[in-house]
Amino acid sequence: MKPAQAPSHDVRLSLGVPFGDLPRHRLDVAVPDDAQGALVVCLPGGYGDHHRQELRPLLLALAEAGWPAAGLELIRPQDVRDPQMPVADLRAAVARAADEAAILGAPAEGVVLLAGGANALVAWAAAQAWAGRSQPLPRLRGLVAVGLPATTDPTVLTGSAVAGLRHLIPLGEPGEADPAKLPPVLLVHGEQDPDVPVRLVGPLFQRFEAAGHPIQSATLPGTGHWLDQPHGKAGGEALARILAFLGTHAVRRPAVPLFAGRLPDA
Repeated sequence: MKPAQAPSHDVRLSLGVPFGDLPRHRLDVAVPDDAQGALVVCLPGGYGDHHRQELRPLLLALAEAGWPAAGLELIRPQDVRDPQMPVADLRAAVARAADEAAILGAPAEGVVLLAGGANALVAWAAAQAWAGRSQPLPRLRGLVAVGLPATTDPTVLTGSAVAGLRHLIPLGEPGEADPAKLPPVLLVHGEQDPDVPVRLVGPLFQRFEAAGHPIQSATLPGTGHWLDQPHGKAGGEALARILAFLGTHAVRRPAVPLFAGRLPDA
């Protein structure tokens, strides 16, 4: 007999919410009836190649597990005129997603960025610059990078579409990042990724771990650069690791009473 599953949450949706000037600047938000903690902001893998609609199964899976989630698209590579544009794009989207989640009944308890492929480069750069933000954003409580290109060096990523995307990382290669500037990190990688070999994230993981930074790694056997949807085998395994990571780093914090002492006797 299969073990009983925890009942899923009722979910409220807001689709196609604008956050910028371009037609592509739209986001979807899914909020559970009893949010557990941080808002998970999801970006599709493959910079400029995939659409927010493809993230909806993931948003629903997260929300049904109790986590408010938002899915969005960023500026296309051909529209990038300045290396800071994608990061600014993401900041604007996060601020708007947090507002929309609050309208739907889930005020942000912080933010976790979840991004794949080349979009993970944008999320990585945004995470490093979070403290210098221009918009008032919630606290960044985690970063989930799926198929993260630890390097964009074309001599290393021969034939990969990620090579040559250094305009997406204005603060330098992910593998050179200062752990102190990043939140807790989960690296999810396909064991058979042909575009970004899993061996490339090993040195990054080891350096962060040696520095005492909270970092986790999940290598998915038999999986390439792209994950299937949450109901598939690899996608389901990735979702389980992501939910465990959220449960460790992004749960709602208990309210602190304003006064915990004792009033004097009258």
